Amino acid sequence: MQNSFPIMKKHLASAAISAQLLAFGAGAAWAVPAANLKVKLLAINDFHGQLSPKTVSGRPAGGAATLASYLKSAQTGMEDRSIIISDGDFIGASPANSGLLQDEPAIQFLNTLANSFCAPTR
Repeated sequence: MQNSFPIMKKHLASAAISAQLLAFGAGAAWAVPAANLKVKLLAINDFHGQLSPKTVSGRPAGGAATLASYLKSAQTGMEDRSIIISDGDFIGASPANSGLLQDEPAIQFLNTLANSFCAPTR
């Protein structure tokens, strides 16, 4: 074990120097800040496959069409820099029109919200 210590010490020193050179190179490349890119993050959660609207206080509320409309409105002016994030519970405990079809209709709806950067490939 004692014979391998100088070799290990040599490799550690070499790795430390390499790391410093990489850090210096990366720092030099990042020294001039680029213009900031503004993006809009739109997060949804707890959709639970609610494709159809429900009646609340005598008025239709919710559903896929309403959600899509709100998201489209929120993207106005930043369509090419908006990211829609599904934060969980998009499916499961879904009503029959999605749940009986293994939530495929809800997943298809989620796919229609995707832009060209995240659209599923086939």
